[in-house]
Amino acid sequence: ALEYFVRIQQEFSTKPSLQAYTSCIEACGYHKDWHSAADLFRDLIESGEEGSSELYNMIIYAVGRAGKLELAESFLADMKEKKVEITTETYNNLISAAGNADKPERAIEVFDAIVDAGLERDHKSYSRMIDALEDTPYSDDMFTVFKEMASHGISSSKFKDIVTEGSNRKE
Repeated sequence: ALEYFVRIQQEFSTKPSLQAYTSCIEACGYHKDWHSAADLFRDLIESGEEGSSELYNMIIYAVGRAGKLELAESFLADMKEKKVEITTETYNNLISAAGNADKPERAIEVFDAIVDAGLERDHKSYSRMIDALEDTPYSDDMFTVFKEMASHGISSSKFKDIVTEGSNRKE
């Protein structure tokens, strides 16, 4: 994706659209190319683009996929400083970043911060929290998350997958 992005810039001598930037940042995140994602984000901001929630959420997602929790949290601090709206998605991406960085304690703090911020957890909040706790000393807390999830009417196939996987491990 980054190659095509650079090629568009060179061949058309034009700045790609915001959508092209965000798509490329997302693709970099998917491939855990956090460095390129961060460079694209910085280029975009330095060119005068005001960061939106969507844009910040995308960069937090991208660097978080690679487990770059401190970098993800620096973007959160930026959002706060610039008074960019922090959404449930922002927190969900930070939960993933904490999980990918093997920091389950931080994932728990971020999970709690959703409610502290006056926001509601969604199915992604629960799913990402479960992923962040899986195979950690906090694995037993996953069932507490499942119970809370069910009490809010949110279902997930994740529970079935984990129970099945756990019973297969015992064989």
